[in-house]
Amino acid sequence: MSTATVVIDGITFSLGNRKLGGIPSVSLLPKLTCGKFCGGPLLCRRDCYAERMQQYTSVEPSWRRNAMNALKDSNLVTHAVSLFLAKRKPPFFRWHVGGDIPSEGYLLGMLRLAKAFPMTKFRCFTKAYELLPKTHPRIPNLSIGISRWPGMPVPKGLRGYTYSWIVPNPKSSACLAGRLSDRDYRVPRNALNCPGSCENCRICWTAPAGTHMKFKQH
Repeated sequence: MSTATVVIDGITFSLGNRKLGGIPSVSLLPKLTCGKFCGGPLLCRRDCYAERMQQYTSVEPSWRRNAMNALKDSNLVTHAVSLFLAKRKPPFFRWHVGGDIPSEGYLLGMLRLAKAFPMTKFRCFTKAYELLPKTHPRIPNLSIGISRWPGMPVPKGLRGYTYSWIVPNPKSSACLAGRLSDRDYRVPRNALNCPGSCENCRICWTAPAGTHMKFKQH
């Protein structure tokens, strides 16, 4: 995994990793921001790739600092993101390789940034269903994907979003312990398969509303 990072106003940004390639991102500590689903009985934190990434020496402290700033004042993060975008001008940006949207104020900041930087395409996966507007914001360069992990209830009444299904790893602790089947029969047959390389695919940033995608648990 790439360890290239940059810090702006106390917020750490990743300049890419093995899956994202050179697409930059900002992350938050999962256990502080992933809400009611983090560490649940079907999705043990031991099976969370973001938790495993914290084994890298610099990851946990930077994600924790980012999360603490986000929880203190969401503007601290979104302001730093605006400075990063203005300087780097990336064509693509990923919210939250680790962590999730912690508050409504933070989400509103994400929407403002997408409007302010129309040349950058933004992507976010979220399980914070309760914070989302019923209809996906009409911002063409923003794509919010609803994460659907095994065992999680499917949110109702949301329109215009894309959907991201996690295909369980049969060797995950939840599957091996018999708490979770290695198949989720709710996944639509026409769901697209993630090829595992964002830099070469990028469909998550451009897929039309209603698209379903499958991601192997990693």
